[in-house]
Amino acid sequence: MLHKKMSQFYKTYPPLKHSETVECNEMHLKLKAYHDQLLRKVSNVSTEKVTDEIRDVVTDLALLDHDKRKFTWSKDDENRLNALNCSCKSLPVPTSWFWAAKEGSQQGIFNKKRMEFCMEKELETKIIHCTQCQSTGVLVGLD
Repeated sequence: MLHKKMSQFYKTYPPLKHSETVECNEMHLKLKAYHDQLLRKVSNVSTEKVTDEIRDVVTDLALLDHDKRKFTWSKDDENRLNALNCSCKSLPVPTSWFWAAKEGSQQGIFNKKRMEFCMEKELETKIIHCTQCQSTGVLVGLD
C-alpha cells in the first residue's frame, strides 16, 4: 500500500532529473574533493561525528559545541580558516544541488512534499503490546 502511495506521490510531485551540465566553481570542486576524501575515511556517515582531523586540533571533544573550547592551531591557522569560512559563505548554491533547491521551484516543492510524506506516512508508528511476554514494541512504517 505504501508503495502505491509513493508511486502516486512521485507522479504528483516529480523531482527534477539530474542535469548533465555541471556548474564549475573552483571552490566548490575543492570542497567536494575534500568532502569526498573525508567520506572515504569514515565507517558510517550517520554515526561518525568527529574526524581524525578534528580530533587533532580540538583539545577536549566534550566541549566541541561550547564556545569556551580550546584549540591547538596557530593564529595563522585560525586566520586562514576564518578567511576560508567567509569565502565559502559567499559561494552561490549550484542549481544541481537538489537538497538546496530554491523555495517554490519544482525541486523545492518536491523536497518539501517529500519530507511531509515521509513524516506523515513513512514514519507512521504503531505500538504493540504483547500479552504473552508482557513487552511493548513500537513499529515504524506500517508497511
